[in-house]
Parts: sequence; C-alpha cells; structure tokens
Amino acid sequence: MKKYIVIICLLMVGTLSNILAQTKKTTSSQPKPIRCHLPCDSLNSSKVTFEQALAWADSLPLIVIDDKGQVYKLQNFSFSVITMNPMQTKDYGIGNGGIPLLARKAMNNLKPKDTVFLKDITAQNEKLQVLVLANIVFSIKE
Repeated sequence: MKKYIVIICLLMVGTLSNILAQTKKTTSSQPKPIRCHLPCDSLNSSKVTFEQALAWADSLPLIVIDDKGQVYKLQNFSFSVITMNPMQTKDYGIGNGGIPLLARKAMNNLKPKDTVFLKDITAQNEKLQVLVLANIVFSIKE
C-alpha cells in the first residue's frame, strides 16, 4: 500500500513540475514593436481625411511618426483595405518603399469609415537602423 502512495506522489510531483516548466515565461530577444501613426494625424486618432490619406500615399518615401516624434521610413509592409459598403477586406500585397499600384488605385475609391491596414512593417529610422513597427491602421473620416 505504501508503495502505491509513493508512486502516486512521485507521478503527481513529476506532472506538477512539468506543468510549471511549461508555464514559465520565456524572455524574448526581440524588442517590442514601435507604435506609429501618419504625420498628418497629429492627435494619433487613427482618423484622417480622404485628401490627407492620398497625399500621404503619394509622398515618397512613405513616413510615419512614433509617439516621441521620431520619423521612420517604411520599407516593407502588407497593405489591406477594409471597406464598409460592401463590407469586405482586400489584400493588395506587399509594399516595398511605396504603396502597391492596385492599392493606390483602390485608395481613390475610399469612402468615410473605410480603413487602411498596414501590417508586417519594417522601417528605417534616422540612424538607418531597420526596425519592426506595430500595425498601422487608419480610417477615413467624414
């Protein structure tokens, strides 16, 4: 009887240590992505006018600004547009230093409350370091 109790206790201790080892937080060597917004969105409200969005899309290189005022030049990013009427999401591919051609044409048809979504962003800071930025989302205001 004592043998069974010892075996059960050993199994429970082994299981508990395995569970605790799995729940340990691993420290990541990658820095946290930097949150940015468009230069024309000084309030960081994620809402810009149609004209501001087009002007930003036509300015090369594409730049964004973080909360501290540092400027970043976008290098690579995935570009998507979410339209409200009809409700749909369209991916336009990867922008390399500029907005993809079909995405730029789609921006001409943006309406209020439509949203532009940039993800998987790499950018270059003023010191020419390549950094990862957080997703950038902005919608068209009326």
